[in-house]
Formats: sequence, structure tokens, C-alpha cells
Amino acid sequence: MNWPIDGERSSLERTHPALNDNKMTYLALSYVTDSLLEKGVASIGVGITFNEELVIRSPTAYELVRGSEDELVVGSGSSGLRWAAYYDPVDDLRMGGYLKPGTPMSATLTLNHVVTSDAQGEFVYRFADGSEWNCTFDVN
Repeated sequence: MNWPIDGERSSLERTHPALNDNKMTYLALSYVTDSLLEKGVASIGVGITFNEELVIRSPTAYELVRGSEDELVVGSGSSGLRWAAYYDPVDDLRMGGYLKPGTPMSATLTLNHVVTSDAQGEFVYRFADGSEWNCTFDVN
């Protein structure tokens, strides 16, 4: 799959929109899924929240595992990372969750760098059937 990132709907914010008083880093990533339009899907994406003002100057990886409610959670350590995946149906409101092949069994988020208004990295979803999705991003 080669889904381009949606530059207008992807962003790096230093304060989560709903939590104006807390120092946070919020990364919104949206991918245009033209190959899925006939299946009724306009885009997929993820919202990643860190409970700190994040600055990364060298590659840093975060391992995520499947939690108790079909969500991905940080595998170890207390990074303050929250992961919220979604997809946008063509003629409907945003839906939380994942497309087929379903909820990933695990994922790796690698942040190559995160500075004032720029973030680069990738995340890899790993599914129970052995397949993987690799999504790169460069948001500024």
C-alpha cells in the first residue's frame, strides 16, 4: 500500500486541543486512501498524545501492544503516550478503530525527530495474520 499523508489534516500541536493548560504534544496523522474509496473509506489516521512537551533529536522507538479493549497501549514504561486510531467513511462521521485485517496485535512508533513544529518518523502495525502496514510521516 502506498497511501500519501494528508498534509492539510496532519499536524503537530504543542497543546492538545481539549487540554489547553497542560504541556502536551499531539501528533495528528491522516492518510489519503484512494485505493479504498470504492470500499467507502476516505482516509485512515491516528492521534498520538504525549503528556509532555516532546523534543526528540535522535530516533526513539515506542513499542505498543494490544490492550484489553482492542486498543494499542504502551508495552512497557510510563511514556505518557496515548494512541487513538480512526478511519473516515466516505459519507459518514469519523469512526474510532481499525479496518481489516482488524486491530493490530502490536505496533512500533519510531520518532526520528520532533522539534518545535516538525515531526518525522514512522509506525508499523503488525497483524495476527502476519501482515504489516508501514506508515511514514513528515509533518511540519
